[in-house]
Amino acid sequence: MHALSFLLIIALCSAAFSQDSIHIAINRLDAKGVSQDDADIITSRVSAELFKTGQFVLVEREALDEILKEQGFQQSGCVSDECIVQMGKLAGVEQIITGTVSKLSFTYSLMLRRVDVATGRIISMVSVDQSGIIDGLLKHVPGLVAQLTQVRNADSVPIPPRPPIAVPFAQKHSVPPPEAKDTTTVERGLRVPVFPFQIAFASPAHLINSKTTIIGLRIDLIYGHNRSVYGVDAGLINRTDLRMIGIEAGLINIGKTNGILQAGLVNVTGSMFGLQAGLVNVAKRLYGLQIGLVNVSREGPGAPFMPIINFGF
Repeated sequence: MHALSFLLIIALCSAAFSQDSIHIAINRLDAKGVSQDDADIITSRVSAELFKTGQFVLVEREALDEILKEQGFQQSGCVSDECIVQMGKLAGVEQIITGTVSKLSFTYSLMLRRVDVATGRIISMVSVDQSGIIDGLLKHVPGLVAQLTQVRNADSVPIPPRPPIAVPFAQKHSVPPPEAKDTTTVERGLRVPVFPFQIAFASPAHLINSKTTIIGLRIDLIYGHNRSVYGVDAGLINRTDLRMIGIEAGLINIGKTNGILQAGLVNVTGSMFGLQAGLVNVAKRLYGLQIGLVNVSREGPGAPFMPIINFGF
């Protein structure tokens, strides 16, 4: 119970923090005269340095790709500012970072620009040149990201102070109404509703809409279906579209990303982080331990098939 309480506190704190931060995504850097693999490595380093600033809610690269795929957006050849802005709007982010990794003769260049999705304006742009080998660009990434994130807003123009306005005594000393509590969180760059409890008979016959994220407890009498569950998930057939982080126990457990413990007769998930225990365990990527009669890990560090116990570390 102590571990579960700690998990719920982390999830709630994360949701609260995301309300005041800028939601940002990084487009795949365009490769000119270099391999796309090299450009992707630098893209990952830029993403890591951006996350370290603590200024932004960063949309994961895989999540961005999946959102755009669901919207039918063609990413290939999307390098113009108009296309980048359209991509950002579909992904539900406020800002997007794009740029190029290029080579001219013996000089490598890295250029990054930060674009405001609402206005299409370039907030900031930075670049650096490096002679020799492309690896040298990596050492410049922290400094470039620091310069890129110095400007907080595309319209940050100083506003002259207004003269004081006389306020009636009654209005001045009145008690302001309490602020409405925000009952949403951000997942994949989109703001979604949250609720602490869900009970489902057989989806769609349930207490809370399936598009809601549950942070607390979900009970599935026959079949339960929600976007995500953070906490405890128990029932006959348990399904999540995005994440189940916590303890999940049922006859059949189906999810895209699961963490900590998944226990049932049949467990099927995309990525498993932790312990998966049951008669049949299937994971696309395994980062933990499978215990069961049949254990399958189609990708990643785990063995493709291993009876009884399968490790994926």
